[in-house]
Amino acid sequence: MTTATILSNNAPLSGAWRAAFTPAERSIAAVRRRVTANDTQAEVYDLHGKIADMEAASRQIQAIVSENDRLRTLLNLPTRQRELTLVMANVIGFSGGNTGQFFTIDRGERYGVAAGMSVIDEHRHLAGIVAEAGDTWANVQAITDAHMRIGAMIEQTSTIGVAVGHFDDMQQNKLRLAYLPDDARVNAGDLVVTSGANDTFPDGLIIGMIESVCAHESGLGQLAKIAPNIEYRQLRTLFVITDFINER
Repeated sequence: MTTATILSNNAPLSGAWRAAFTPAERSIAAVRRRVTANDTQAEVYDLHGKIADMEAASRQIQAIVSENDRLRTLLNLPTRQRELTLVMANVIGFSGGNTGQFFTIDRGERYGVAAGMSVIDEHRHLAGIVAEAGDTWANVQAITDAHMRIGAMIEQTSTIGVAVGHFDDMQQNKLRLAYLPDDARVNAGDLVVTSGANDTFPDGLIIGMIESVCAHESGLGQLAKIAPNIEYRQLRTLFVITDFINER
C-alpha cells in the first residue's frame, strides 16, 4: 500500500533511483553490442533474455521515479491543503457513457478507501468521488458525471455556488456552476475550487476554470460553464484522500 500524509516540505528521495537508471541503460547497450553474427543461436537467445530482463528493470525504476515525482508535487500544496492523508491508486477501467461517467481504481477497503472520499491528481485537481468500494477496488464518480454536485467557490471573489454535472455537458468534459447571485462578479478565466461546505470535500481542491457566463435558463441568477483541469479518459495515477482537515 502506498500511503502518504502531506505534512511538510520534505520530498521523497528519488536521486538514488535516477542514479541507478543511467548505468542500467549502459548495461543494456553493452549487452546489445555482444549480439553479433558469430554468436551461436543459444547465446543469442540467452543475451536477448538478459536484455529483456534489464529493460523490465529499467521500466520499474522509471515507474518508481514517476511515483516519487508525483508525491514531491503533492508536497508543494498550499498550507491549508498539507494535512491530507493519501492513498495512491491506478486507474484500471472506465465505464458509463450517455448515462454517467465512472472509472475504477485498484485500491479499496483493504487500503482504507471508502465511499464518499475525494480523488485528486498530483496537482490537487479534483477527479471525482468514490461511489463504492470493494476489498481491492473502488468505483469513482467523475466530476463531470451528470449527477455530480459539488460545493464550489470562485477563488478570485469567494463567490459561493454549486458545481453540477449535466447530460448536455458530460460528453464535452464540462460541468456547470449554478446558484450564482445576479450581482456576482463572474469572469471567464476565474478559478473554481471546492468550498469545503459540509466537509464532504476538502476545501481548495481545483475543479476547473470558468469558460463562459450566461443568465440561468430559469431567469434567476447566473450560470457559468466550467472546463475541468483533467481529461476523464486520460486519468492514470490518482490519490484518494482518506482523511483531511479543512482550514476555512
